[in-house]
Amino acid sequence: MKALTLLLLTTAYAARILGASECVLPRETVAPLEAELRYQNGLHKNRRVVKRFSVALIDGTTVFRSEYIEPSVDSSQRLIYVLSKSHRLDRTSCPADSTWLDCVKQWLRDPTARPPYTAEAPKQPTCQLNLVVPPWTPSPNNEQKHRVVTELLKELHADQAPRPKAVYARDFNLKDPEIDFYVVDADGAEEFHGCSFDITRLPYCWQHGYGQTPVDWLKRNVLARPYRLYPAPIGPVQGALDASR
Repeated sequence: MKALTLLLLTTAYAARILGASECVLPRETVAPLEAELRYQNGLHKNRRVVKRFSVALIDGTTVFRSEYIEPSVDSSQRLIYVLSKSHRLDRTSCPADSTWLDCVKQWLRDPTARPPYTAEAPKQPTCQLNLVVPPWTPSPNNEQKHRVVTELLKELHADQAPRPKAVYARDFNLKDPEIDFYVVDADGAEEFHGCSFDITRLPYCWQHGYGQTPVDWLKRNVLARPYRLYPAPIGPVQGALDASR
């Protein structure tokens, strides 16, 4: 009896999937989605939640459709997470009605496509997934994280002369898909850098900008949970921070 109980608990933990009629997916398939949701959780209420998805396999690509109305998406749409063969997680949105599979199929052919959807929906049936999303926590400030910091400074060119006065990030977990940087250059000017982060490859960052996002918001976002990359000491910053000094 104990052995059976342990097997059931281990299976549930490994896949984080609940319910007798739910999807059966490999742990590595679910992990990128869980990391994305945990990261987003940390930006908001940061409490344990359960998210429900419809899941389909289309041309070897795993597609997760959120069954919830997301605040950032029109109520007639549902958020779609697309896990490609390269394990990169992309996002789009599709109608909440039965045409969502046609929409996804079209998007896979052309991410700029709009209705009407001319692609044929996949024949495979969908299944349901309940995914437990735990609260977000930063990775420990240990040697592994410091090695990552050293590489991130190289990718930001912050290891080259003239050295910046300071480099901060919003504290991060090594499984996070994004890292936000706040840099004060040698002349005291402020810069903000976005990083699509992937711990499994080098370089770790695909750097990007923030469009029309207000600078004040970008600064508050980082300084709400600041982590110092440069100068030493490396690690979380306690108390008020004046990064311009």
